[in-house]
Amino acid sequence: MLKKFVAIFIVFNFFLINTKIIIKADDLPENIFYINNFADLENLATTVNGGNNCGEKYFLLTSNIDINNELWTPIGNKKTNSFLGTFDGNGFEILNLRIENSSANSQGLFGYNSGTVKNVKISGQITDDNNIGGIVGYNLGTIENCQSNVKINASGSNIGGIVGHNKSGIVQNCQNIAEISGNQIIGGIVGCNDEGAVIQNCYNLGSVSGNIKCGGCAGVNNSDIKNSYNIGDVICNGDKVGAFVGDSNNQSPVQNCYYMNDNISDTYATSKTSEQFASGEVAWLLQNDEDSPWGQELNNQQTPYPILDASKKVYKIIFKDGDNEIKTCYSNSDNNITFPDINDSTFAGWVDDNNIEFKKETPITKDFTLHILRKEFFTITFDTNGGKCDIEFAQTNSDGKLNSLPVAKFNSYKFLGWYTEKNGGKKITLETIFDKDITVYAKWIRKITSDIVDSDEEEINESNSNEKNDENEENNSDDNNKTDSDKEVSELPCKICRPETVAVQINTDGTHKIIYRSVAKNGKIYIPPNDPTKIEIINNKKDFIDVPQNHWAYDAITFVSAHELFDDNLSNIFEPSKPINFKTLIGILEKLNNEKNFYAELTSIFNYANQQFFLDYNVTREQLIFIIHKYFVSAQNFDDKLNFSDINQVSFYALNSLHWAVKNNIVNGSANLFYPKNFATKAETAKIFHNLMLNLFYKES
Repeated sequence: MLKKFVAIFIVFNFFLINTKIIIKADDLPENIFYINNFADLENLATTVNGGNNCGEKYFLLTSNIDINNELWTPIGNKKTNSFLGTFDGNGFEILNLRIENSSANSQGLFGYNSGTVKNVKISGQITDDNNIGGIVGYNLGTIENCQSNVKINASGSNIGGIVGHNKSGIVQNCQNIAEISGNQIIGGIVGCNDEGAVIQNCYNLGSVSGNIKCGGCAGVNNSDIKNSYNIGDVICNGDKVGAFVGDSNNQSPVQNCYYMNDNISDTYATSKTSEQFASGEVAWLLQNDEDSPWGQELNNQQTPYPILDASKKVYKIIFKDGDNEIKTCYSNSDNNITFPDINDSTFAGWVDDNNIEFKKETPITKDFTLHILRKEFFTITFDTNGGKCDIEFAQTNSDGKLNSLPVAKFNSYKFLGWYTEKNGGKKITLETIFDKDITVYAKWIRKITSDIVDSDEEEINESNSNEKNDENEENNSDDNNKTDSDKEVSELPCKICRPETVAVQINTDGTHKIIYRSVAKNGKIYIPPNDPTKIEIINNKKDFIDVPQNHWAYDAITFVSAHELFDDNLSNIFEPSKPINFKTLIGILEKLNNEKNFYAELTSIFNYANQQFFLDYNVTREQLIFIIHKYFVSAQNFDDKLNFSDINQVSFYALNSLHWAVKNNIVNGSANLFYPKNFATKAETAKIFHNLMLNLFYKES
């Protein structure tokens, strides 16, 4: 079925995508050279292969060029003659490329590239040995917005539709639609994606075949691949085969990537059916940021899969009946969606999250969640949960909303509002839309005396005498005249104290904001001074596919992710072995310590003159300990002996901080090695901040 799917659309796709790019004269560089015909193209190859790398020169294709199956010598015939300039195909096509049994190793339109190749379409065939790609054989530079229809039949390794061997280069916004075959390390986009290299926003429609290490996107991946997919067949006679990646070093991330294959699976990417590709679901998933190049022309049955055209952006529409999801579909901006059939006399239409009516003619400029609007009236019963209220029930209006909400009273307790569940649940507001009869419950919190008490931990049905005693104690308390902001810390009872337990502040609009410095331990949750009536304790656990429960830093990673201290995580990937940079660290510092001068001060402390790239610098282990000591505790000197055998490698400025960290159980002092110059990983950073907050933020009195 997959072969038929590709075959029907492959020819149409080649002429549909990468239409000619119109470049204004004002946008052209001064050092531009025009490639008008085959002779100009041959001259460029001769120039580069003769030792002139053409650095800082810009070559612009001005028309289609037919090589007419003449034997082609690639531009850049060896590493020392690697192309260093910019080659802009301007959306034109180079046709009938032919390379056969050459003596050189790296073959393609370009043999070796260290510059930029972009906006090129090419067709033809290559029969050769190693490092073969339709665009570039061996890439150290950037390849973007290119499309290859070059059929490759190689006898060696590192064979790819776009690039044979991607060595620290970038391949982005590219497509391959031709058949690719070789012996080993065969990929639809890149044969071998080596360390430091990147593949992003690419897709493959062509079949891939070989004997070992074959993948729809890359035969071998030792670096980064993201926002890409494969729907071409993968046929491998040996092992290490995948519908997306054939073989990987396991630490190399494959992020937000998909494949469709009836015969084989993949360890690194996510499987999707042909229906999911055609519906727009995969295009929507690939659109993971505002600058995404992905789109899909959903009303065009000739291309039922994502394409690199941001003007065809896909939006997600979810239809819900109460909490039940009825249907999910996808649409372009022309609102080409089919509404669910609702066979119910109370059905009055659809409204979005803001209760604005949504119709077939409503323009789509964002994702929507649509809810059924009903004409029916519903009865809402008010359970005071131990308190008193003058109103027992009320009826909704024709919009399914309440016109007003009663206020309940309970001695010594503050009324927090009405909720859908007796314990927990969602808060009811005048904007809540009801679709059935329901009982709602009053929620209470004990008024502040000398401590803060959560009603979930107290018996709210205390006798009147006990309440009066509590009030007398409150009046006689030394803290009676203190405001909450005068206190150093607030404590709330916490039934379940786990790493994922956090306190959140309830905003006036009903949204929640994480209290970053909340720490749950020993039956309590500690927070900075705060209004207890606006605090809720929640389980904010995040699950990561690369952090199993037996991971050495599982609890610490659970803790920092629940507190949302790291801003760079995908929905289900943590990357525990990835080094943290100063941008990530500064983000954590700003959340835990409300100062805003970290950037300027840290660049000064570590003497980073080039501040433009400072945020991308990785943080060493000794730098991390020094910074935490500096910003979270007052200065102290220590003279304890440290048991690290590499203590002589610790920089002088960080020695005192390391003493402090060991003394306060922030770092394990029993280990034999500290590795001060190694970059701190995300898992190590999570462990250190977890220890810091548990051991120092709120000490037991």
